[in-house]
Amino acid sequence: MEQINSNLNLTRKWRPKNFDQLIGQKIPIRMLKNGLFLNKLFPVYLFSGQRGCGKTTTARVFGSALNCKNLNNFRLNPENTKIPCLQCDSCKSMMQTNHPDFIEIDAASHTGVENVRKILENCSYMPTFSDKKIYLIDEAHMLSKAAFNAFLKILEEPPKSTLFILATTEIQKFPQTVLSRCFQVIFRPVNNHDIKNHLQQICKYENIEIEDQAFDLLTKETEGSVRDAINLLEQVRFSQTKITSDAVLKILGKVSEKEFFCLFETLLDQDSQKFLNIFNSDSFENVNPQTLWSMIIQLCRTLIWIKFKVKNLPTYFYNTQTLHNLAKKCSINRLNSLLQLLWSQEEIFLKTQQKLIFLETVLLQICQQVNISDLKDIVKLCSTNNVEEKKEEKKDCAPSIKNTNWTSFLNDLKSTNDQLLISILNQVQYEGKDEEKKIINVIVANNSQFFKDKIKESKDGWMPIFLKYFPNYIGFNFISSNNQNSNQKLHQFKKMPSKSFDIQNSFKKTNFSNTFIDISDTTKWPKANLIIKHFPGKIKK
Repeated sequence: MEQINSNLNLTRKWRPKNFDQLIGQKIPIRMLKNGLFLNKLFPVYLFSGQRGCGKTTTARVFGSALNCKNLNNFRLNPENTKIPCLQCDSCKSMMQTNHPDFIEIDAASHTGVENVRKILENCSYMPTFSDKKIYLIDEAHMLSKAAFNAFLKILEEPPKSTLFILATTEIQKFPQTVLSRCFQVIFRPVNNHDIKNHLQQICKYENIEIEDQAFDLLTKETEGSVRDAINLLEQVRFSQTKITSDAVLKILGKVSEKEFFCLFETLLDQDSQKFLNIFNSDSFENVNPQTLWSMIIQLCRTLIWIKFKVKNLPTYFYNTQTLHNLAKKCSINRLNSLLQLLWSQEEIFLKTQQKLIFLETVLLQICQQVNISDLKDIVKLCSTNNVEEKKEEKKDCAPSIKNTNWTSFLNDLKSTNDQLLISILNQVQYEGKDEEKKIINVIVANNSQFFKDKIKESKDGWMPIFLKYFPNYIGFNFISSNNQNSNQKLHQFKKMPSKSFDIQNSFKKTNFSNTFIDISDTTKWPKANLIIKHFPGKIKK
C-alpha cells in the first residue's frame, strides 16, 4: 500500500488505488475489467449496495483506469499489466483528487434541478487532457424527482466523451425510467473472512497489537462493511495499547460471552434474585440495551439450531460447549415462547426512553415463564396419566378383552421410534377380531379424530409389525365407545309409550280460519320457513 500521508486516518490511508487492492467484490471487478479489456463501455453505470462495501472506491478506480495511459497495454496483455498504473499523469492526478476530468458530486447536497442543469451544460465540453470526462454522482437516490426527470435525456444519449457513474445505497428509490437507462453493478456485503484478512494486513503494517478473537468481534459487528470495520479498529486502537476482546466489547457496549451466558442461565433456572444481582452488577453497568436485546435473540436462535442438531451453527458465539449445556436446560417450546415474548414487546422497547429498565422487566417475565416440555415429554406424561386412569377405571368396570398378540404388538411398536403413535395405540382398547372382514375392532380414546388420523397416516410404519401378530388381517376398525350405550337408549326409547305432543293433530283441533299463508318466498318469510323446517305443517292466519 502506497502511503500518501501518514497523518490520514486508516480509512483514507488504506483506500484501494487499483483493482488488485479491492476486496470482496470479485464479480463487479471482473465485469468492469472485462469491459475495459473489450472496449465495451456503457454511457451510464449504476453501483448499488450497502454502506462501506466499496462502491465509491470502485468508481474512482474505474474512472482512473478509463483515463490511464496504460489502458492500451492492458488490452494487449491483460495478465501482466495492472490498471490503473498509478504512474502516469492521469493516475497521479486521481491520487491527489484534483483530476480536471473526474468530477465527483454529492447528490445529498446537490438535489435540485439547477445543479443538474449545470452538469448538462458542462458535459457537452470535451475533456481537458484525457479520453473521457467522468461524472461520479454519489448517493444519487437523494436527487429530487424533477432532477431525475431532467437527467433522463442526457443519461440515454450522453456525449461520446462523457461517462456517468451513479452510486447509491437505496436503489429502490430510483425511478424505473432511470434504472432502464443504466448498466447496474450490484455490490454485495464483504464476507467476514475477507474483512478479517484485510484488518490483519493493516495491523501488521501499522504495528497494531491485537488478539485474534478481537478480529472476530470486529468483523462480526460490521455486517460486511469494510469502512465500519476499519473505523471501529481505529476507535479501539486509541483506547488501549493492546486491542483485546474485552476492549472491543466495551467500545461496542457489550459484555463477554461468559457473563452473558451466566445471565441467560439464571433466566432458564428461574432464579429472579440471582438474575437481578447479575443484571445490576458493574459488568452490565454500561451495556447497550439494544445490543443485549439482540444478543438474547441470537442466542435463542443458536440454541434452537443446536436442538435440531444443525452442524453449521451461526457464528455469533464461540463457546460451543457452554451453548450445548444451555441447550440441554431448555426445550424448543421454551425458546420459541421466549422469542415470542421479546418480539411482542419490541415495538415498546424501541420507543421507550428507559430501555434498560424495560429490558429488566421483560427478562423478569422470562424468569417467571414455565419451562414448557418438548413433545416427547408431553407424550410420555400423557401416556403415564392415561395408564393410571385406565387402572382406576378397571376397578369399577368389567374386564376388557385381552389378547397376547395385541400386547406383543404394542411392545414391538417401540422399534418405530414414533413416540406419538406409540402413545396413541397404547391408549386404544382392543375389542376382538372380525373373522369375516379380517379386521381388528378397536376403540380409540375419547373417539379422537386426531388419533384416528394419526394411526391411518402412520400405517406404513406399524403395518409390518401388525402382520407379524395378525397375519392376513388388513388393519383396524374404529368402533365408537358410545355405540352400545346409544343403541340401548334408542331401544328403550322405541319401547316407551308415545306421549309426545302431536303438532299436526293439535293444529287440526285448533279453530283457525281456513286461509293459509303462502310462505314460498323465503326472503319475505325467513322465520316462517325456519319454523316449518323443524315443525312440518301449514301456517294459517
